[in-house]
Amino acid sequence: MPAVPVESGLVAFTEVPGGDHRGYNAWHQLDHLPEVHTVAGVVRGERWVASPRCRDAAPVVGEPFGAAHYLTLYLLAAPTTAALEGIGALSRDLDAAGRTFADRRSVYNGVLPVAATTAAPRAGVRAAAVPFRPATGVLAVVDDPAAGPPPDLTALDGVAGAWTFAGDDHRVTLAWLDDDPVAVARQAASGLAGVRHAAPYEAIRPGEWDWFGT
Repeated sequence: MPAVPVESGLVAFTEVPGGDHRGYNAWHQLDHLPEVHTVAGVVRGERWVASPRCRDAAPVVGEPFGAAHYLTLYLLAAPTTAALEGIGALSRDLDAAGRTFADRRSVYNGVLPVAATTAAPRAGVRAAAVPFRPATGVLAVVDDPAAGPPPDLTALDGVAGAWTFAGDDHRVTLAWLDDDPVAVARQAASGLAGVRHAAPYEAIRPGEWDWFGT
């Protein structure tokens, strides 16, 4: 369980239009993400890849999210504004030092309050601990906050638990997986009618960045 309550999630879908995926991953995984973890109020940060096999298995490809190659989540403690100010200050400092990667495009970037957390009984942990459990990837579902309850993904085989982040315009549910993300996505497909976007994303291992051949 996190030492401080998580108030919100910074959810980012990112495209690398120039195709330098090795450069982007080296920068984000080995430089940017470790530095972000030093910011007060950042409880955890993690990023996943929409590899070609994950893209092919996406149950629903919705705009603008379908253009993204990567999905990043930063869990932020209260007050969210203080954590965001810290991230902003760090980013400015790193940019000024030339420690940035320019060839990336923000497809969607939103700070969304935590709306619900669940854990599958078989996972053996509380819902608050699910994001800290080792995972093979995530299944992400984006829908309308006014559409009723978020999808119940914890009933699926391979799902350890799920957190829902909801704002005025978008609701994002992330399910942490301990099975092949593609297999979970195929299993989930029949229950995702009407959502804006639904796709699996794989865990990223250091140095194993050759999904797109660059």
